[in-house]
Amino acid sequence: MSMFRRALLLLIAAFALATLPGQLTAQDHEMAGDDGASTFGEDFPHGVTFWTRREPVGCWLCAPAIDINFGLYQVNADPNDISDLFLRLHSQFGLGIRHIALSADLLWIPEISQSSPTVSLVAQYEPFDQRKRLYGSIGAGMISGRDQNGNGFTPWAQAQIAYRGPIHDIAPFVQVGRALSGDNREFEFMFGLAHPIAPYRMH
Repeated sequence: MSMFRRALLLLIAAFALATLPGQLTAQDHEMAGDDGASTFGEDFPHGVTFWTRREPVGCWLCAPAIDINFGLYQVNADPNDISDLFLRLHSQFGLGIRHIALSADLLWIPEISQSSPTVSLVAQYEPFDQRKRLYGSIGAGMISGRDQNGNGFTPWAQAQIAYRGPIHDIAPFVQVGRALSGDNREFEFMFGLAHPIAPYRMH
């Protein structure tokens, strides 16, 4: 089975799991305040992964939320395909417009990054309410390390879907991305787990 078909099946499975009765709306309990205005609620007692904060109220570049991500990175590359573990520090900023956010990531993939992380900055559209367990986004921006010499920034597009699970705030996710210019424009896949690290409340 091709990498694309595996990713498609995983996306369908994640969506089916997320839309089981009683799960999509997080047992119908809203987080305190408006969409994105508070981390904590009955269903998210510690923190929220892939969370776009809208704090302080009225902000245009809002306070960030930060996750740590770990998983498998795959790409069909020339001359050899790459399949390696990755570690990512993922941050999201609300932009004061509902459903619009900015993500800034540091990504380590040993075979590609070596000691220097890949940096990406993406403006993204998020169709789902922040109070739901299902998260999805699609966006475009810039990413480093994708040109022929591995230097500079390249136009970049990505889409991801995640399920904010009820077990220890862990969210499985799938992301697909692609450089929009240059010779190396293969689809890149990440299959991983995310956990919030800031803001986070211990019990």
